Amino acid sequence: MKSPRIRLRYSTLLNYVAVLYRLLTAVLFAVIVIRKLSVENFGLWVVAFSMSNVFTLPSSLWNYWMFRFASRGFSRAPFTGFVLTLLYAATAVPIFVAISWGISRSLGGFAYLALFGSAMVISNLVSGWARTLANSFAPEVNGYAGFVFNTVRIALAYALVVEMGMGLVGAFVSFLAAQWLATTTVVVALLLRGIVVEKSFDPTLARSWLKRFYVPVLGIIDGQIVNVDRPLASLITKSLETSAIMGVVYTVRTPLAAGGASALPGLSARMLRAPRGEDVEESIRLTTFFTFFTLATALSLAVPIISLYNPRYLDAYAAFVVFSVATVLSNFASLFIATAVSSERADLELGRDLLSTRLFRVPLAKLVIDASALGLATGISWIEWVETRSPALIAVIYALCWLGSSLATCVVGYLHAARSVRFRVPWREMLCAAMAAVATTLVYYAMGVTSMVIERFWRDAPRLALAILAGFSTYVAVEYLSSPWFRRLVSAALRAVLSG
Repeated sequence: MKSPRIRLRYSTLLNYVAVLYRLLTAVLFAVIVIRKLSVENFGLWVVAFSMSNVFTLPSSLWNYWMFRFASRGFSRAPFTGFVLTLLYAATAVPIFVAISWGISRSLGGFAYLALFGSAMVISNLVSGWARTLANSFAPEVNGYAGFVFNTVRIALAYALVVEMGMGLVGAFVSFLAAQWLATTTVVVALLLRGIVVEKSFDPTLARSWLKRFYVPVLGIIDGQIVNVDRPLASLITKSLETSAIMGVVYTVRTPLAAGGASALPGLSARMLRAPRGEDVEESIRLTTFFTFFTLATALSLAVPIISLYNPRYLDAYAAFVVFSVATVLSNFASLFIATAVSSERADLELGRDLLSTRLFRVPLAKLVIDASALGLATGISWIEWVETRSPALIAVIYALCWLGSSLATCVVGYLHAARSVRFRVPWREMLCAAMAAVATTLVYYAMGVTSMVIERFWRDAPRLALAILAGFSTYVAVEYLSSPWFRRLVSAALRAVLSG
């Protein structure tokens, strides 16, 4: 199987833009679905969507290993992962249908849950396999697929749900069609790059992956821990207002996390092939460039951003600010953890136990830190709720604990990464980005938008958008003037565009 060069800069940039585009179209899709479906049908949509995601989770147990082995040139790894995916789908779908029947006895809608829910499970599984394969050889392909998925989904949703009045069926069809077209895009793009999957199943490889389930399962459990805080906070306070405030606060996670997550596939693939400190340094620079502008915007425009959702949630200001900083630290923690884990070679010995290696110890450390932060936040919140009865304070407590866990994970990740690969932290580029972020903040204050409350969307939102555009222009200008690395990056991008 051909193993092309991983384009770290290009894939990071393209995937970052794709994430921002997804944010925009996701909002539009949600508006269409929520407004055009009845309460009962929207409830069925949410149930089917949530159930399909739960049934997709186990595929991480072998996709994790497939990515590692395919990136290193194991030609049988992709097809082995595909066979495991199909075998799991054959088992999962009947169970899904049976559970759908049980749920429908109370909620109704068995045909929707069983038919479309099962189709979503299969689609999610195949899509996950294809995206994992793309990350191994050409991470930017997932950016292309993201543009296809989000464009087709919103176009079909408008055509089928709004114009043709197909309701819930239209919502399901628009999602499934978009996902299959995106998966096809991934496959075609890989074939055009000369990447052909060898149709050979390796039972030894499969057994090794399944026996080592304890490594990827740490990430699955950690993901659930990080996302369970809102239900816990609501149970403690017995108030939906608490989860609503936290929901608004956590909207900042996606745009901020995109700056770090976009670099991870390319960095991991390159580290799996040949660990190099230069790749780590470049990933830090790219993550810093994308993240510092978003952080400056989130901190400076917290009031208008929160009021954009609803002015009644302005009490969430403090938690919004704290959680923004926590997310940025989490970006760098993820980068260091990816460096440490991807440079580990012990898993190449298929019969070796991995409990004593970085593959297990580093994710375990993150899991313990996050679980401790969740437990601490829940305990303090329970005590404070008895005294203050303030949902906004509960949100701040959880945000502060996540800030502490992000800082601790960042330190642990850095120590392990530094032992794995020799690299230096690019302080100069980070300082340049910090200067650009300060300049951006000054622009926001000069334009008088930092305390603006958006009460009428179509009147106030354009002013906010103009301010963000001015802030980004300032950020790029200061970066260009102060950072030689950024000037070289722009020059390389312009040469690539002009020569293409």
